[in-house]
Amino acid sequence: MFKSIFKTSALKNRPLKNNARKFSVLIALLFIFAVIPFALSGFRNGGSSSNSSSSSSSGSPSSGPTYAVGFAPSAIAIDASGNVWVANKFSNNVTELSPSGATIGTYAAGSWPDAIAIDASGNVWVTNQFSNNVTELSPSGALLHTYAAGTNPLAIAIDASGNVWVTNYGNGTVGAATEDSNVTELSPSGALLHTYAAGINPQAIAIDASGNVWVANFGNGGIVGTAHGDSNVTKLSPSGATIGTYVAGSNPLAIAIDASGNVWVTNKFSNNVTELSPSGATIGTYAAGSWPDAIAIDASGNVWVANVGNGTVGTAPEDSNVTELSPSGATIGTYVAGTEPDAIAIDASGNVWVANSGSNSVTKLVSVAKGPQYFPYSGPQHP
Repeated sequence: MFKSIFKTSALKNRPLKNNARKFSVLIALLFIFAVIPFALSGFRNGGSSSNSSSSSSSGSPSSGPTYAVGFAPSAIAIDASGNVWVANKFSNNVTELSPSGATIGTYAAGSWPDAIAIDASGNVWVTNQFSNNVTELSPSGALLHTYAAGTNPLAIAIDASGNVWVTNYGNGTVGAATEDSNVTELSPSGALLHTYAAGINPQAIAIDASGNVWVANFGNGGIVGTAHGDSNVTKLSPSGATIGTYVAGSNPLAIAIDASGNVWVTNKFSNNVTELSPSGATIGTYAAGSWPDAIAIDASGNVWVANVGNGTVGTAPEDSNVTELSPSGATIGTYVAGTEPDAIAIDASGNVWVANSGSNSVTKLVSVAKGPQYFPYSGPQHP
């Protein structure tokens, strides 16, 4: 029963048409993500709020220390000092943890923070889905500015020039108007530079070494294809011109780029990961667990996928877990994280940090990855 309830709720990132609908859905989500996981936590975790066992990258289940953060953590990024920044969707704030997991601070960040990125100066940029803006925090968590960024901003990435790119999930209509599905580019000072069409319901964004912007379009839930109304990936030039639109599975939700420029996309409804070449050709499609929701690539090119699953903590493919794939897409291992892992990042020591939206926590998988998360551009993070 709970699997059915969760799969309905997993469309939580869909935009809401009006405030009344937003409020009603918020109440429902509060019940699903807070009351139910809390009531079941004793059964899932044996009454414990943390897991601790040895870590391994050999394929055996592993976990690590788990730290409390805010309510429904949905995004995670790591700064140059190794501090971990977590966007907490339901509590409308951002938590900063030290590399050892100690809470440094909690900072207000707008309504429904959904994604987070860190620029070369250490400033933290947060998209706020319900208040339709982006918040910029200083490295100490002080509020610097708030900028308009379109309707239902979800994902964020920062290019080598410090420009900030934001996907606006919008109202499901492809267009350049602020109420439509598009991508907004802001200057380092937050000024609106441009708005670009990028497909239906753009959900995730990444920037390659040439400055091209790749956008995963969650689509309209219909047929997988290259038409703008379907699930696909759009590639924009650094100036925002559309280079191409490519098939990438059913309802692509997260995106990352490896050192060779290959683009890895999680497909939420088809339970797999698609790998595209720099030109958009499909290289392969690989099993990656149940409802893959986030992706990161380590310094060795191994691909780490957070699987929201059915809300049961475990290592079976249908459960909440983290899957590690080789650069060729082979499964290396599956690791326990927490309930409904929703975001993932890798620090310079090879620790994999996972935000668990169902258990209001962050799990640290200790030294299982190879080096830091790979980004082909300077400084920033993306979900």
